[in-house]
Amino acid sequence: MTPAHFSLNAAFMLGLAGLTFHRVHLLSALLCLEGMMLSLFVAMALWTLQMETTSLSTAPMLLLAFSACEASAGLALLVATARTHGSDHMQNLNYYNAKSTDPHYYAIPYNLIIFIKMTVNNYNNKQLFNCLY
Repeated sequence: MTPAHFSLNAAFMLGLAGLTFHRVHLLSALLCLEGMMLSLFVAMALWTLQMETTSLSTAPMLLLAFSACEASAGLALLVATARTHGSDHMQNLNYYNAKSTDPHYYAIPYNLIIFIKMTVNNYNNKQLFNCLY
């Protein structure tokens, strides 16, 4: 095993171990996932260079695109969790432990319920727009 392969395997295993054993904060779990994806990206890029084929050269870029999508979704969940629960602790990820009991605090689900109710009842657009904001 070359030193490059060993370091990539070690980086992936450290990210996996961090994700498995240190699940205190959601941000640390997301960072471990990003470390794993980065090691996979570098491993795939080195693999395509060693194979010397152009047909596999898009695979690392595709993985990097999916990694960026995963990171943006993870950060959106982190912000939503911090807003509803007050922290990013993984133990507190329960809907019933949210810090606000006001239904207007949870803007997206509450507005979606109102939108469905108003669509079913065939209200006009002015009442729908005023209700959402």
